[in-house]
Amino acid sequence: MENVFFYSLVTYNAFVGFLDGLRRLLPSFPMLEDFVPEVDWGEIRVAGATDFQRIFYGGSVERIPDFIEAFRLLRAEYPMAIGDMNLAIALQAHIH
Repeated sequence: MENVFFYSLVTYNAFVGFLDGLRRLLPSFPMLEDFVPEVDWGEIRVAGATDFQRIFYGGSVERIPDFIEAFRLLRAEYPMAIGDMNLAIALQAHIH
């Protein structure tokens, strides 16, 4: 059987020390930390209630089409939820 070492973090200072040690062990990715994708306004579209609508994409809100589709798949049995999503998509299309 392996000898496993358990350490109890019973104080806040012990927790801070643990996190500092963990931070020093993790690699640094300076090029990725400051990366902000280019904002795309209107090029990306998703299916709305009646046609394809422009949506926010890029910047800090990326992969929105994936989240919209996941929401639709998870909430397909709730017409009111789908209607709310279609409304949110339509609202985004009218922001310039």
